[in-house]
Amino acid sequence: MGLGHFYIKKQGQPEIDLTASVDCIDVLKVDYGSPQITPQYLTLAGSDGEQVQTVIFNPSIITLHVNIEADSAESFSVAMDDVYRLIMSRELIRIRDDVEPFKCAYVIPKPFDVSQADGMYDTTFDIQFDNPYGFKFSVKNSDEVVEDDELIGLGMHLPLEYPIPFKFTDSRFKVFNPSDVAIDPYVNRHQLKITISGQGSFTIQNVTNNTSLQCTHVLQGSDVFVLDGVRSYLNGKSIGLETDFGHLQLEQGDNEIAITGLNNPNVTFSFPFIYLR
Repeated sequence: MGLGHFYIKKQGQPEIDLTASVDCIDVLKVDYGSPQITPQYLTLAGSDGEQVQTVIFNPSIITLHVNIEADSAESFSVAMDDVYRLIMSRELIRIRDDVEPFKCAYVIPKPFDVSQADGMYDTTFDIQFDNPYGFKFSVKNSDEVVEDDELIGLGMHLPLEYPIPFKFTDSRFKVFNPSDVAIDPYVNRHQLKITISGQGSFTIQNVTNNTSLQCTHVLQGSDVFVLDGVRSYLNGKSIGLETDFGHLQLEQGDNEIAITGLNNPNVTFSFPFIYLR
């Protein structure tokens, strides 16, 4: 008995279901593996042991176990041609399964061969993918997930009072990060886009961890300020010189956010949830 569905999405193309797109194919299971970490230590001369400097998450390997049952050499060959055509890519592809369809990974397929016994047209083989990020992600960003119940599941660590907001019109509010890690756009280059509109110059601060950004430009009613990771834009144009080059980081769980100096604030936090597996 297989998974039933294994979804693949190449950049700029619609998502396809491998089992529905290839005759004779059955996806048995997907092994996502365990998180891979590398601690970095500092040795101090004359001191016992080592001090932990940081711990990084490494790339990982995802393995797709597949069974093919064809009724002729021709149908076997056609099925394998389709598998290679749908999976192999020069760019990252998005994959997900029907066990946790609300989580996905962005991967590069590794080369693979398929062997078969003489006169036999059924075999089991593995397809491996490099997962350069080492994580799985929510299929959509925080501000989009709340609008699509089909992309919400038990393993996302969302609170019972869900849906929770990611769009705010108050000057003080809480942003919930259900990820397994902190969202850190500076050190770890995680995606975090904060869109702000209102009137006035402002400072936005995560009171929980004391990360902040100050913008000295006076926003008018039609202006849209975007903090995309560590880069700032006003109406689509770079505005970094009118900021203190700050950034915000989101800890796991609740983050208390305060924005000062801005009248009629309208703030959106958009980021993918990050999971270790």
